Amino acid sequence: MSGQGSADRVPVTVLGGYLGSGKTTLLNHLLTTAQERLAVLVNDFGSINVDEALIAGREGDTISLTNGCICCSLVDGFAGALEQVRAISPAPDRLVIECSGVADPAAVAAWAHGPGMRLDGVLVVVDAERIERTLRDEYVGDVIEQQLASADLLVLNKLDLVTEDVATRVAARLHELTEAPLVGATQAVVPASIALGRLESVGEREPGAAPADRTHLAWSHTFADPPTDDELRTWLTDLPS
Repeated sequence: MSGQGSADRVPVTVLGGYLGSGKTTLLNHLLTTAQERLAVLVNDFGSINVDEALIAGREGDTISLTNGCICCSLVDGFAGALEQVRAISPAPDRLVIECSGVADPAAVAAWAHGPGMRLDGVLVVVDAERIERTLRDEYVGDVIEQQLASADLLVLNKLDLVTEDVATRVAARLHELTEAPLVGATQAVVPASIALGRLESVGEREPGAAPADRTHLAWSHTFADPPTDDELRTWLTDLPS
């Protein structure tokens, strides 16, 4: 770090979690309520999904927000995106990286140890309604376990969709898989003071599995009208195996 003090480095928060868990909803909540100037990198297959009411302007793959924050897509990879963040003057108060739903947050967090930055923690959002099923899924269960293992803080989201007994059972299962503390949430509402604070026991992260775009493919399709179940299943059936 060339002797650079911790106070001079931009703190980095990594936001992970499986598809549909509520990461983007949490991100939009933080952009609306945070008292910091945030730079946000979105590492996902789709477009940057930020509330339209926050957007002041767009230029290429960058969105400027009305609150002074800025969002960038990681279309050119982490190295180029981080250089873009380092070039911002004045420097942002914090960098938030939203991972793809199938990414390993630990591998993403490893980039936060680069020059001029420090890792403040990894938040992993969990869908309370679906987590038990997805953990048992033969195709994605190991991906989700890897995500949970990388967490410094778990956000158990969608508690309004499950009973208290289910929430208790899910929390117990999560504690079997990780020692990370857990905070409950509905509609991904987590105070910025918790989500963006420096989390305890944050250690070094090393690059793990291959980036998601090397092991997964993505397709997009726009239906002229809302599809029926049969039309959607037909389209899914036509995708490569």
